[in-house]
Parts: sequence; structure tokens; C-alpha cells
Amino acid sequence: MPPHERILENATDAELAVAIEGNLHALFRAMSSLPGAELVQTPELGRHCAPPVNPMFKGVWGARLEPERVDEAIGEVVAWFRRRGAPFFFWWTGPTTRPADLGARLAARGLISMEAQTAELAPGLQATTAGAPCMVAELDALNVDVLDATPPGFAIEPVRDEPALREFAGVLVDAYAVPAFLSQAWVDATLAFGVDRAPWRLYLGRLDGEPVATNLVFDGAGVSGVYAVGTVERAVYRTSSPTSI
Repeated sequence: MPPHERILENATDAELAVAIEGNLHALFRAMSSLPGAELVQTPELGRHCAPPVNPMFKGVWGARLEPERVDEAIGEVVAWFRRRGAPFFFWWTGPTTRPADLGARLAARGLISMEAQTAELAPGLQATTAGAPCMVAELDALNVDVLDATPPGFAIEPVRDEPALREFAGVLVDAYAVPAFLSQAWVDATLAFGVDRAPWRLYLGRLDGEPVATNLVFDGAGVSGVYAVGTVERAVYRTSSPTSI
């Protein structure tokens, strides 16, 4: 956790929902430290545009708009990204978004829902009409007994160099069924910071030495956010016990 941030403790469900959203926004601000990136934050909304070709690195978030300002603000945002030659961007909504019907109003202006995007571009991602699912867990209350079920030969290690980073990217492509350029963006961004200096931490799971699983950890908003959790399908089969009839 960044030294100036208080770790969130004894949080209510509502506070946890806001913290999940805040962690994501903090990740976007961190991306904006990349060379050539831009960050603009106003009381109405935040936006970032960083070079890697992945919509995670180009987005709008934290919208708190008066209803009568929505249409004008949408036009301003679209024009802002067009001037920067962005091929796409995400507009994120969440529990603090205002107005509450912003998602529907974005769709009415022609923006594509997460559900429609993932079905076409990234079928391995899970999204519904309600959005992408999030989960929370209190570290002190985790059931560590599940670690006893870790298969023999499986180990998780930090990504410390470029070869491991490229293995991470390859597993991400297989696990999420995404185009390689989306995964390559994380390689490019991490190398731009320096593997050991990036604001996020990457982990690679190996089964008998073979890279089969990933995750990314980012500290912000008083919590640790865990992203890019994936396992290749062949490893799931390898660790499953056969059933006899």
C-alpha cells in the first residue's frame, strides 16, 4: 500500500464498493505516469490516455455530472479522444457515478456495452448487462485451508524480468481468449516503467515449470486490487481428478 494511504479496515459493504471503484481509478492515475500519457481530472470526471493499445489505458471514470450536462460532456469526451487518435476508450460507471442512468445515456449515444464488447473481442471475459463482476475478501477472514488443495508441482512467483513478462502475456491471451495486442499492452507498459519499478505487481503461476496462471496486484484506495486472474484451460484439466463410474 502506498505509504500515505490508510489501509481500509472494518468496512461496510457500501465502503467496499466505493473502494473497488477507487482502486480502479487509482490504477488509471498510475497508468498516466507512462511517457506520453495524459491525465485530466475535473470535479465532473477523470480521463486518461496512455500509449499502450488497450482500452484499459484509455478511459473516462469518476463521472459526477448534472443531468443537463451529460450530452454535452459525452461530446466533449469523444472529441478529446479523437484528437489524440485513440482507436477506442472505456467509459467506466460504478456506484459513485452520477447521474445513475449514465450507462443508458451513453448507450443511447452509440457507445457499446461491456457485454457486447466482450462477446466479440474477448469471449474469455465475463460481463453481463449489469457490468463486469467484482469480488471482495477480508484478508484476516480468508480460508487458508484451500491452499492444501494446491496441486503438486504448482508454484506462484513474481514476474522479475522480461522473459517472464512475455510468458505472463502469453498465458493471459490463452486464459482470456483475447487478441495478443491487448496482452502486449501490459508488456509495453511494464517495460516502460521497468519491471521492478512498475506501480503494479505481476505474478506467474507455473505447473511443473510450465506457465499456466496469472494475476496482477495494484495497491490503492486503501485496498489491494487483484486483476488479470487467469488459468489456461489445459492446466484445469491436468489438475482435475478423473471420475470413475
